[in-house]
Amino acid sequence: MRMPHDLKSYVQKHPDNQMAWYLLGKDYERSGQTAKANYCFERSGGIYEAFEHSKAPAQVWMEYQHKLMQLEQQRKKQQIKRKTAAILLWLLLLGLVPSAMAPDAMNIDVVTELAGESLPEQGLEIIDYSEEQSAAHESEAYEAGLEPPRFTGIPQINGEVTDEAAGKLMNQLRRTDASIITLGLEQENEFVIWGASTARPPVYQFHSNGEGTVTSQSLLPEWCKCTPEDLKNLSASAISWGQKEEQAIALRSAITAYKQLNGVYPARIEQLMKPFPNNHIGGVSSSMRELYPEMLDYMQSVTADYRDSEPDPIMGEQSSEDGPSLPSFEDTYGGEPYMKESLSIIVNKETHRLTLLSGNIVLRNYEVGLGGEKTPEGDFVISDKVVNPNGRADGEFGTRGMQLSDTDYAIHGTNEPGSIGLDESLGCIRMHQEDVEELFAFVPPGTRVTIKDSADTPTQIIAPEQAGDRFQPELVPGQTNPDKVYHWLN
Repeated sequence: MRMPHDLKSYVQKHPDNQMAWYLLGKDYERSGQTAKANYCFERSGGIYEAFEHSKAPAQVWMEYQHKLMQLEQQRKKQQIKRKTAAILLWLLLLGLVPSAMAPDAMNIDVVTELAGESLPEQGLEIIDYSEEQSAAHESEAYEAGLEPPRFTGIPQINGEVTDEAAGKLMNQLRRTDASIITLGLEQENEFVIWGASTARPPVYQFHSNGEGTVTSQSLLPEWCKCTPEDLKNLSASAISWGQKEEQAIALRSAITAYKQLNGVYPARIEQLMKPFPNNHIGGVSSSMRELYPEMLDYMQSVTADYRDSEPDPIMGEQSSEDGPSLPSFEDTYGGEPYMKESLSIIVNKETHRLTLLSGNIVLRNYEVGLGGEKTPEGDFVISDKVVNPNGRADGEFGTRGMQLSDTDYAIHGTNEPGSIGLDESLGCIRMHQEDVEELFAFVPPGTRVTIKDSADTPTQIIAPEQAGDRFQPELVPGQTNPDKVYHWLN
């Protein structure tokens, strides 16, 4: 009878033999070791699909990772087994045990015949199946993948990464030589929650050798074999990456709005920073200025529209032949911004929530005050965007106002914060000052606003708790309207 150890030894010598991986997986499956079986089936590639008439399991190590905490308890048992094996070997050498009864006697010829091929050793990395060596391998994979980390988001439900999401990412990584850090993004209905930086913890690191082998390492403190300092540095890098993504989506939205209004792309960021009514962007930081040329180059490339940009008076005409250069996104899986759709807004009258989205990614979910039936439903766009719409910072509309489609309705601040969450306005959408100022910085004129009586948008408030974590680039000057004091329905 062929023992699993025979196949283990064989695949260690012949890691490219897919039939051997498949046979080893069936052995593990029969013994109830599902996680190890899944890993072998993944390595068997097309052999599994040919024999089973279904796709190979995509989870690979995910189930196995959750058993890491049990390994510490199992190590003592392993030590006892090793001592027992050593004693048996010693007795065997003394001739006290017949050689025919030696455990794990090898029968490589049988495996070779069944596999139908014998591939030479390729010098590839071999993953041993003993618990101690598996844990050590995962730790080594984590350390090897730290330089440089590349980030992406991965959906999770109730704090757990879904098998579908993990499998999809790992299948994409098979032929890519990369180490990817995944940040957990909670999924609610069809929405993926971006939220505040503290709500996006690093949860897994996937490492691919580019030749079909993908390993994973849990980055949660209770599972990770890395040091606290490693996790601290990784979390700091993840926060910086998230801040850059928010800057990128704000720039993308402003560039898109400018293009829709003027028919050409703004060659320089200063074209977005003009006084009212041409204030296409609410705030700009030094890092956003540095990022702007790359975002412009990227957007022109994805729309194949290089010749439609205004000539830069300093840099001259842009080439339509050169592709985008995005060194700022070398730390992002795919080499381009994670959020790819311009910002939009949904107001849910039932829950008193204003949701800021990029596609199905929820950046923020603010509590708002409404007017019940007086608040109109339908689709609008932000027309006027003004600072101090009452002519002063302490007016009834607060420090920011965003008019909806040139109507008498607007999204604005309030000097009655106790009305937030209630239906006390005459139809406008009231926001807390810190919320409306952040929203003002994010969205350009032309942003689509949909007001619904009911929607499946998230109910929890999603916004940074600390002021320093807010999206708050330096306010662009000249965004008041000197010719008008607004009197929206309030």
